[in-house]
Amino acid sequence: MLSAYGLESTQIYSWIGSQAPTHHAEFFHAYGDLTESFYRRLISWSNSQLKRSAKSAVVLHQQNQCSEGALFKSMNPKSIVPETSIEESRFLESLFLVESSYCLPNIKLQHAYDVFMSKDFRVDVMPQVTDFSKTTDGSCVQTSGVTGILLPSQYCTLNRELKDSQTVVLYSSLQSAYTDPEYQPLYFREEVIVFSQLTSGVAVYRATFSRSQDLGTTSKYLLRNTVSTSQSKIRDGYYEWLQQ
Repeated sequence: MLSAYGLESTQIYSWIGSQAPTHHAEFFHAYGDLTESFYRRLISWSNSQLKRSAKSAVVLHQQNQCSEGALFKSMNPKSIVPETSIEESRFLESLFLVESSYCLPNIKLQHAYDVFMSKDFRVDVMPQVTDFSKTTDGSCVQTSGVTGILLPSQYCTLNRELKDSQTVVLYSSLQSAYTDPEYQPLYFREEVIVFSQLTSGVAVYRATFSRSQDLGTTSKYLLRNTVSTSQSKIRDGYYEWLQQ
């Protein structure tokens, strides 16, 4: 874990930018005829989005402010890569972003982080999560899927952290994914989480880009509703755990 003193939003922005993976991703190319160049452009784009979002969250938090909310957004291929093949465009059409932010009063930063990264909390509170474990350089998650929308999944991420006494930034990238036919394929996953200490408690911001199976209009609609209804439950469950 990297340590710093007095993290600034610009420092966090630069650090996230330096963590973007540039290696060949076998699980990404398992989707079909997608080039390494397309993969690198997508990684660069998602990293740019995440570092800007994290910087904005930190700027807000450092003003001792916090906002709560949730967002599910499907991507417009042309806004990511203006010129794409038919297969690349289809890949981007099922890429989605989930954003959430929580305000947790009367909570300490380290406690909020420790609970969030614990197996018992993840399995108890996070929707569909059936197992969670830490690895040497990351973590692994197993889910039961979403009935009628997504199959169960199992994947591991590479996690990197930057922190000081007031802020913890977690940046993770997909490292491996279970490819058994009975499991949900996962081709892309990039995430940033910011934990900030405020005078009133802890602010948490989380943004995740994810791409699994092809999603039609109905599946996107159901998934959007699932995300919207689950976020308040996650926040309330998280706060209950922090009170224990």
